[in-house]
Amino acid sequence: MRTLIKSHVELEAEDLNGQTALHVAAARGHWASVRVLMMHGSNKDAEDDDHHTPVYFAGLGKTIDHEVCLWVFRYGLHTGARDDHGDTLLMVAACKGIASLAGYLLDTGADIEVRGGAGMTPLIAAAAHGKEDVVLLLLDRGSRVEASDANGSTALIRAAWRGHTEAVRVLLDRGANIEAMNHLDYPTMSTTTIRANAISFAIVFNHHDTVRLLLERGADLIGFYLHIASECGNADMIHLLLDAGVDIDHKKHDGTTALMLSAYRDRPGATDALLRRGANTEVRRGDDATALWIASEFGRSEVVEMLLRYGADIESKGGLGGREDTSLTKASEWGHLSVVQILLDNGANIESSNNSGTALHETAWHDHVKIAELLIKRGADIESRDAGGLTPLLRASFENKQEIAWTFLVHGARIEACIEGNRENSRKSVLAEACAQGHVDMARLLLMWGADVETRDREGRTPLMLAAMGGHEAVVSRLLQYGAFRGARDATGLTAISLAAREQRDEVVKMLR
Repeated sequence: MRTLIKSHVELEAEDLNGQTALHVAAARGHWASVRVLMMHGSNKDAEDDDHHTPVYFAGLGKTIDHEVCLWVFRYGLHTGARDDHGDTLLMVAACKGIASLAGYLLDTGADIEVRGGAGMTPLIAAAAHGKEDVVLLLLDRGSRVEASDANGSTALIRAAWRGHTEAVRVLLDRGANIEAMNHLDYPTMSTTTIRANAISFAIVFNHHDTVRLLLERGADLIGFYLHIASECGNADMIHLLLDAGVDIDHKKHDGTTALMLSAYRDRPGATDALLRRGANTEVRRGDDATALWIASEFGRSEVVEMLLRYGADIESKGGLGGREDTSLTKASEWGHLSVVQILLDNGANIESSNNSGTALHETAWHDHVKIAELLIKRGADIESRDAGGLTPLLRASFENKQEIAWTFLVHGARIEACIEGNRENSRKSVLAEACAQGHVDMARLLLMWGADVETRDREGRTPLMLAAMGGHEAVVSRLLQYGAFRGARDATGLTAISLAAREQRDEVVKMLR
């Protein structure tokens, strides 16, 4: 072609269809011919008999070579020209793996360390796309093996990230730093923040051959890698790392193990792999939580069953702030019905408690009606007392949980039960508690069930007095409708109106006159 051009052949000569040499070269994806013709001034906008240009034919093609032709037409032949993404033609050649084009561009002065739109050098781009031939070419031409992109990722990190094992091998052979870190945090949803290296990314994305190669070439083997594989649910990777000698019960700074992470992330396959390899189910995190406790808290039913099959202690307690939850109280707190069912089926103590009550108390606090019904059906004590002396019904009244209060009443909870052991609220009934808190709908429910409107607490105060003191006008009105006695006196001789006046509840005072 060069010989013909030198012989002053007509570049714009047309065939029977009105197509020039550039039309034909573009249609067939001959990027080298396109380059030569463009260099000698061939018209990329010339139209054939159907009004189609060479650019049109390049765009029709589906091969890499057609893409290169199209790039040349759009952005030009100058080695410094950039496309809409900020990439040069050398970067395109690197990504597409066209070593011959990359070599030509370097020969004609292309900058080997030019940065693309993502801050990548051609070497990083070639490695990221697994184009080891171009990686070799660029290294032979002097490209910096430790150059990094905008995220701090080197060519080795990018190659490992994508699982391009042969590109990783080439880079390691040329001295790439196997422990180089990027600027990103650990690349999963973990709360752990740690910069990631090549093997970390290979583990996250489950590239077994790449991990094996990196380990063979001397990558540090640390327990954190097992955490990554477990959190991602990569069972085969877990076996690979354990076979390489990683500690199965390695703890993070907060005491979390790989087994706990697999439980937290609901990774049954990873959990099974760890248990089969002997992971300790009773290792405790900094808050004393075990893997079973964590799985119960987050409702991981399948993982809970698996841990119990491997002998996890069903009564183990944990939790911050001295709560001392069991798996049952924790699952009840968070409303995980299926987990509660599994724990009960496996013999969990239904009356086990944390520092504020039993599982049934937790359902009252959080209004988990179906779990409450299951616990009652299985024999939970509906009159049990929490640390504050409250029964489940009293706690429901305090929290204004009407639906679950109804459930407790239907199942026979004592409506006249009173708070015990709490000096300030001692002997306050369910109705008195609702009235003191101003829960008018709860008060109405209890009155409908026949609660004693004249019940008295330790201070001799009736529900009407407590509502009046709190300024709860709607509750006062409801109590009066049910016949509450306005003239009743407490232990100090004060009536409801006197107590309201003392607390400056003017509207209540008007109601009681």
